[in-house]
Amino acid sequence: MSDEYAEVVDGYDEGIFSYNDYSNSSHRTTLTIGSSVKRIEPWMFTGSGITSVTIPGSVTNIGDNAFYECTKLASVRFEGSATPLTIGFQPEGNERGPFYQSPLTSIYVNRELVATEEYAAARNQTDEGIFSTSFDDAVVSVILQGNVNTISDYMFSGVQMKTIWIPQEVTSIGKSAFEDCSLLHGVTLAHSAPPTLGVDAFEGTLLQDEDEDPWIALEKGSDENILKAFKTATNWSEYAGIIKPQYKTNP
Repeated sequence: MSDEYAEVVDGYDEGIFSYNDYSNSSHRTTLTIGSSVKRIEPWMFTGSGITSVTIPGSVTNIGDNAFYECTKLASVRFEGSATPLTIGFQPEGNERGPFYQSPLTSIYVNRELVATEEYAAARNQTDEGIFSTSFDDAVVSVILQGNVNTISDYMFSGVQMKTIWIPQEVTSIGKSAFEDCSLLHGVTLAHSAPPTLGVDAFEGTLLQDEDEDPWIALEKGSDENILKAFKTATNWSEYAGIIKPQYKTNP
């Protein structure tokens, strides 16, 4: 992208692959990004008709609004990498992630997703997470794998998942990480010690509603010391009544 183009692109119809006939089925396509690609530029696929995208480990940066208003984009897959992928937002605008207004129903993550300093500092609402969207009528499947070490502040806020399995490699779950995931009623953890849990991480979920039979299941919870450690840990203690040895499985 030239410097001139990059400076003026600020609308959903100005991306490299933008296309405004959302109803035309011939323009719905699966996108696989090649391993030589290092960056996904701001607004690059905005307004395009893609239905799914696979992002290889070679990509280290996703720019502002890269997939904004891809109104048919249902699936995103971040392939495995030990290198973090940095995600930005639109400066001086809404601090929203690159998939805002894309109706995701499947999210697969096998690498660290890191917000730029500006994006991380500015987020303070549940529509400002990496995967936040205004589409709230579809259930979302979220799969995390072993290269994920941190679930950052607001990362999945507002995403309509029902359950999630968190691998033992995750050592930190940030503030409001799952806030307003209003369908979330079950969490399974593979840990032998509680990861750090930020304030309001599960605020607005069904984990707080006893009528919905919520649960936090520990795969290693048959060990009484592990169970006790979770029930007394900072912020985990709020959910002591629903933390149990595993009886639920990885969805």
